[in-house]
Amino acid sequence: MFQQSRIPCRLLDDLRYGRWEKLVWNVPFNGLSAVLNQTTDLLLGSPEGEALVRSLMEQQALYQTSSSFKINGYRIGTKTGTARLVSADCKCYRGESVVSTVGVAPIDNPKVLVYAVVWNPKYNGASGGAVAAPIMHDVLSLALPRYAVAPSAAKGVKLPLQ
Repeated sequence: MFQQSRIPCRLLDDLRYGRWEKLVWNVPFNGLSAVLNQTTDLLLGSPEGEALVRSLMEQQALYQTSSSFKINGYRIGTKTGTARLVSADCKCYRGESVVSTVGVAPIDNPKVLVYAVVWNPKYNGASGGAVAAPIMHDVLSLALPRYAVAPSAAKGVKLPLQ
């Protein structure tokens, strides 16, 4: 039906993976797209839009209190995510979730991206920042020197919250 209507579509072998893939894309861009009334391709299709997205990711990292969002010598950008999962059998929420953190460094000239995802962490209060960020931090901390990525020339500056 979709193909006959010339609506691009693809069939997925794994619906859970498809939902995860959609979550990864939607979390960082939905709010920004709504506020600026721009689609993701427009946001990332211009140097200004890309700079805005990177700036917001850096501010997200700078305002975190956990050491998981700081890597000595590098300015990083992050985005955390926490999604509740609806049970397929009852179509209700039973406490399961997916938590994630993406980290990019150096944010002013991105060379390495790490995306850490934890499916259904087993303790109350689990969030992307609490569970996935330490994983992102450790992998990014190992990858930057491993791939000889030069440290950032300047420190990131917190912009005032208004």
